[in-house]
Amino acid sequence: MSNEKLSYKGYEGSVEVSPDGRFTGKVLDIRCGLIYEGLTLVELQDAFQSVIDAYLDYCSNESIRAEKPSSFPDVLNTKLCKPYDAVDFLESKEDYALYLQSCFEEDPGDGSLIKSAILDIAKAKGMAEVARESGLTREGLYKALGPAGNPKFGTVTKILSALGIELRPIVAPQIKTA
Repeated sequence: MSNEKLSYKGYEGSVEVSPDGRFTGKVLDIRCGLIYEGLTLVELQDAFQSVIDAYLDYCSNESIRAEKPSSFPDVLNTKLCKPYDAVDFLESKEDYALYLQSCFEEDPGDGSLIKSAILDIAKAKGMAEVARESGLTREGLYKALGPAGNPKFGTVTKILSALGIELRPIVAPQIKTA
């Protein structure tokens, strides 16, 4: 099915099937990484059209020239879109909790993704406010949660408390081995 393409407003998108059976795709022949997914082909088509519409709206609102596949060679030095930053989408405590839960599930086991997510959430809330509420300095937050940071558990719980997030133990699902 990877030869199938979607078309909308002059843009083309790929159609792929992920290992878990979801349909995924990306907008083709542009540098801006626009992706979409759906459980059915109809949902995928709707998601593709929504991504194109959102991209065009964003470019219009930011006074950025939207990249067209046919114009790629002409726009090599044009800023086309803002890089993705999770911070831009974290607006409530519920968003914080869902994002952090997702990162707990996807973390490779070394805590790096969890630590990065906590930093994103702290940035979304405001580093100065989180520092004040946790009793840490802004610099201390950046140091603890940065790439080289290795925060103590007590530091993590202070930060999570300042973010309005509690850690709650749950029973892990059993992993079946062959």
